[in-house]
Amino acid sequence: MSPAAQRTPLALGLFGLPSLLLLLLDLTPARGDCNAPERLHFAVLTGDSAAQQSFPEGSEVKYTCRPGYQRNFKFPPTRTCLPDGTWSKANEFCQKKQCPNLGELTNGHIKIENDILFGSTVSFICDEGYVLIGESQSRCEIVEGNKVGWSERLPVCEAIRCDLPPVIDNGQHTGINQDFFTYGSVVRYRCDATYSLIGNEVIHCTTENMKDGIWSDPPPECKVVRCETPLLPNGYIQSLRRSSYTYKETVILECNPGFNMIGKEMISCGANNTWIPDIPQCIKDVKPTTVGATTSTTTTTSSSSSTGGSSSSTGGSSSSTGGSSSSTSGSSSFANKKENQLITVFLVIPLVIFTQTGSFSFRNWL
Repeated sequence: MSPAAQRTPLALGLFGLPSLLLLLLDLTPARGDCNAPERLHFAVLTGDSAAQQSFPEGSEVKYTCRPGYQRNFKFPPTRTCLPDGTWSKANEFCQKKQCPNLGELTNGHIKIENDILFGSTVSFICDEGYVLIGESQSRCEIVEGNKVGWSERLPVCEAIRCDLPPVIDNGQHTGINQDFFTYGSVVRYRCDATYSLIGNEVIHCTTENMKDGIWSDPPPECKVVRCETPLLPNGYIQSLRRSSYTYKETVILECNPGFNMIGKEMISCGANNTWIPDIPQCIKDVKPTTVGATTSTTTTTSSSSSTGGSSSSTGGSSSSTGGSSSSTSGSSSFANKKENQLITVFLVIPLVIFTQTGSFSFRNWL
C-alpha cells in the first residue's frame, strides 16, 4: 500500500469524522426558511401544509376556520414566510359565530355579561316572588356540525305559592273562595258579631328563601273581651262612662281637686280583659310649710294684739317674748363689752397719774 493510501484514512479519521458530525447536527433551516407556523385558536392549516415542518422563504400557507368560527372577509386566510425566517401577522380572518336570540324571559330577565357569541354564558334570573323552573345558565356552543346554539333552553319563572290561609273560630277571611294564593296575595280577617279581633287583621303571602311561600303573620283570634269600669278613688272618668268596655276602647281619667295623678290618664281595654296600662292612682297634694306662711301668722297675731285693753298688753308681751331670745342675747353681749371697757379705764388712769406725778393715792382717786 502506497504512503498516500495509508494517509487518506488517517486524514478522514482526524478531519472527516467531526465534519460529518457537524453536518448531521446542523438541522436548522437555511437562512430565509420558516418552521411550521404556530397554532391559531380560530383556524387550522389546510392541505399538505398541516404536516410540513419547514417552509422556504416566500411560501404561503392557507387556513380554514375552526368549528364555532366563520370567515371574516376583511382579511385573507393566508400567511407568508418572510426573509427573516418568520411568518407574517395572523390577522383574525376567522371570527366567532353568534348564537340565536333567546327571546324574553316572562317574569324575569336574561343577564348577558358581554355578548352572545360562541363560548359565552348567560344567566336567567326571575323577578321577586317567582321561582326558576329549569337551568339558571346557558352556554353558546357547537350543537350540530359547525352550527352554534344554546346548551339549555329558556327556563320558566313560576309564581311562588302559599298554602290556603288558616281558618279561625268565630270569624272568616276574604279568600274563602280562592283555590290558590300566589306571592303578594292579601287576605283580610273579620270576626262574628260580639267578638273582637285579636292580632293582625291582614296577612299576605311572602317568602324567606325565594322558593317556598309562607304567610307574613299568624292568623288573628276572635274572642269576647270585656273590661269592667275602672275604679279611681279620689278621681273620676272624664270620657263617656259605661258599665263595661270592649277590646281597644279607651277612657280618660282625672283626679279630684287637691289630688295628683300617679300613672297615665288614658288607658285601653286589653285582650286579657284588663286595662293597659294599669289604672292610675290619685294621691293627695300635700303642700310644704313655707317661711312666708310663718311670717304671715306672726303679723296676724301682732295685729290682733294691738286692738286694745289688757289683751293688747298680753299680746304685746307675747310679741316681746317671741323676740326675747334674740333681744336677751344682744343685751348680754353689750353689757359684757361695757364692763370690760370700764375695767380697762379704771386700771389705765392711775398708771398715767403715777407716771406723771410720781405718786398716786387710791383714797383720793376713789
